[in-house]
Amino acid sequence: DDVIANEQVDRRMMQRGEQDGESSAYQSGREGEAEGEDQRHAPAIARRSLKLPSPERRGPGTLVARDRNLSTHRVRGGHRETRPRTNTQKTTMHTYLLASVASLLIGEGVSFQHKQRIAQQRRPSDSSRLFETSTAVENNDTSVSTRAMELKRELIALSESTNRGFRASRVDRNQAKKTISELAKLNPSPEPAAAYYLPTSKSSGSSAKGLAGKWTLVYTDAPDITSLDATGPLSTAKLGRVGQQCDPPRIANVIEWTKPDWASDLPFSGSENSRVLQKVVCEGSASPSNPSTVDLKILGLELEGEGDSGPASILGNNPVKLQGPLSAPFGKFDILYLDETMRITKTYQGFYAVNLRDDEWF
Repeated sequence: DDVIANEQVDRRMMQRGEQDGESSAYQSGREGEAEGEDQRHAPAIARRSLKLPSPERRGPGTLVARDRNLSTHRVRGGHRETRPRTNTQKTTMHTYLLASVASLLIGEGVSFQHKQRIAQQRRPSDSSRLFETSTAVENNDTSVSTRAMELKRELIALSESTNRGFRASRVDRNQAKKTISELAKLNPSPEPAAAYYLPTSKSSGSSAKGLAGKWTLVYTDAPDITSLDATGPLSTAKLGRVGQQCDPPRIANVIEWTKPDWASDLPFSGSENSRVLQKVVCEGSASPSNPSTVDLKILGLELEGEGDSGPASILGNNPVKLQGPLSAPFGKFDILYLDETMRITKTYQGFYAVNLRDDEWF
């Protein structure tokens, strides 16, 4: 009897010790997991994340790390006790996972290098040169307010950073619309379309040069223009400058095409200065009843070339002019802002164009 009694006492003490050990292991595991110090389970988590085989190690008092979005549980006496995982535990397990994956990769010989971003050199912008010229003119022009000058500088800066709007994001386009809207309120020209009034109409007043002249595009959000720069490795030409020649009643939309980069070493492709000018020719008209709107009718297409060889030389010696006997409506545009150096228009589809006066390249 004494022997049996002693064995029962020893058995109770062993069970109590196992329970205390389980409780201690469970508690220490939770504390280590919460503090980010218990690294024992990170390799197992990394193995499961990388879909690597892992041995089953489950027994009394063993913490089992399940999926990161589920709960943490332990095996006790053949029964699983599930406890919700706290935010601190979830964050800690994410940290364990990242650290363990990095450790496994480094162990496989994978090196991690920090690559410093190298800023691309920006090519000189034609709009920058044009704005320097326009600024010199406006210093002596009292019709342009100080605020208008600030807004014009903002548009020029935006055009340079977005490549004339071809690389503009939605935020950039919204900012451009906001600046244009504010600048339109400062328009110094009461009749910006006066140059295209019919002969029977009279203008009560307009700016010195008005709309007539040559203009170079520095910003637009019109997709029919921005899509022209979508050049690929097999493109037959490279987009150059875009402009407009206003010679009442004629309006010509001018697009400059140059030799693509891949053809620089090909024979008979022309020199670096070779170019082809594509002109969509329209006829414009306006009236004093709507002094800011110009109606357009398309007249035809013209192709001109400049170069010593290649397609540009052929078109230079044999320019193409396609014009039919009739003219068809081609839309219209509103002039939102016009001064000596800048013009801002809005098409009837709702797209904007910012141009600077330039008499040099075409």
